[in-house]
Amino acid sequence: MLFNKKSMLTLFAGAALLSASALNGVSAFADGDTPGGSPTSSSNDTPGKGPSIYKDGQKVSRGFDFGNSKLNQGAGDKRFATVSGYSDAHVRVVQGYLVLETVPSLGFKDVAQSNSKDHSAEFQDNKTVLNTDSFWNNQNQPQTLEVLDARGSDATPSTQNNGNGGYNVSASLGNFATYDSNTGQASSNPVTTNNGFSLNLAGKIQKNDDNYRSNTGNVSLNPGKSNNVLSNNTIGSGTTDVNFNNGSNLTVPANTPGGQYAAPITWTLAPTADGQNVNGQ
Repeated sequence: MLFNKKSMLTLFAGAALLSASALNGVSAFADGDTPGGSPTSSSNDTPGKGPSIYKDGQKVSRGFDFGNSKLNQGAGDKRFATVSGYSDAHVRVVQGYLVLETVPSLGFKDVAQSNSKDHSAEFQDNKTVLNTDSFWNNQNQPQTLEVLDARGSDATPSTQNNGNGGYNVSASLGNFATYDSNTGQASSNPVTTNNGFSLNLAGKIQKNDDNYRSNTGNVSLNPGKSNNVLSNNTIGSGTTDVNFNNGSNLTVPANTPGGQYAAPITWTLAPTADGQNVNGQ
């Protein structure tokens, strides 16, 4: 994330249990055991290595890299190993901050070049293509605008009746220009029809903690212009997600030369109450 948090709590807990047993001819044995032979003592296990795995009488692997495997008596004279593996569950608890968690990129379908009319390109994906994007080369491409409001001294959000509560998120559109799909570098020269582009956002609330009111809707952005895309009138309202994938489109003006174009979107979170706002990624 892109923020400085003064107060947060990180919790780790958990474990996963994996069992190894005979399956499709594969068996787990303690080191020193042989298929069909007399099992040896579990003391022959090598610490930190775990039991060996046999298939059709041949050793195929050493199994999980864990020592001190507990051996249980299996069918006949074989001994099967129960092997434990470990993972975790974790969470970060944020207190006292207003955080811009994620911002989406918006990709649109191809349109035919035209010298006589504008085209409307439909939404296609959330892939990032510019190296100036906050989530450039990130495996997880955000699909929503997400704000976390963790302000307030208690866990209950408080509605502000004096007009000083909550926050606003605005979006501004930069200039459309060609870009290199390998490096993500955009040209410094806007396309000649730049001013004719229009990004038409259809925002829908996807998640709204505590059922406190958030406002969004249909907004049009032109290069060099900004508009409000999300507002909330409470402090400590939790997480709000806005999805723009259903119904958003891009107007491509006539006489735009063939090529691939992109424009940066700047999302700005501003509190409308006393408190701190921080960008997150």
